[in-house]
Amino acid sequence: MILQYRNTPADSSAHFYLINPKAVETATTDYQYNSILWVILVVVGMIWGSAVSLYLGFVYLTVLIYLVYQISVYPRKYRDAIEQTFRAQHEKGIVLTVTDEGITELCDDIESFVPWKAIVSYHHVDDRLFILLKSDQWAIIPKSEITEGAEYFDPLIERLAEKGIPAKSQAKK
Repeated sequence: MILQYRNTPADSSAHFYLINPKAVETATTDYQYNSILWVILVVVGMIWGSAVSLYLGFVYLTVLIYLVYQISVYPRKYRDAIEQTFRAQHEKGIVLTVTDEGITELCDDIESFVPWKAIVSYHHVDDRLFILLKSDQWAIIPKSEITEGAEYFDPLIERLAEKGIPAKSQAKK
């Protein structure tokens, strides 16, 4: 069975979120936690500033509004920064050949063979198949990007299961 497809920046992004499912949530929580001190300082400054001068109180209020705004948009900015990283990657044309011995991937004139025993697990997420290798490398096969051999996508998943390779819910890493 032979599948010809391409990996796009969207596939790399999907892979990132597969192995880092809470990346945005964790970064946002850390950012918000670190921002709390600044918010407290600005509120104290606003109270003090209001007592000294109405103008100074408004300056601190403006800073407080800015901080709250920054905290609220941080998740989107973080996610956009991650996506920008992947947009810089170029698309790769790949030919995957599946045999009784294992899988062979041909990409940019480099041929890599992986025996079945070197495959740790597979993850079928949306229309993508992620195959984890013992070398901690991944084969990413997006069904929507298959140009030849699309009819082999589901049989490949079946073959992985037949070979005793655990699916995502069973994989231990």
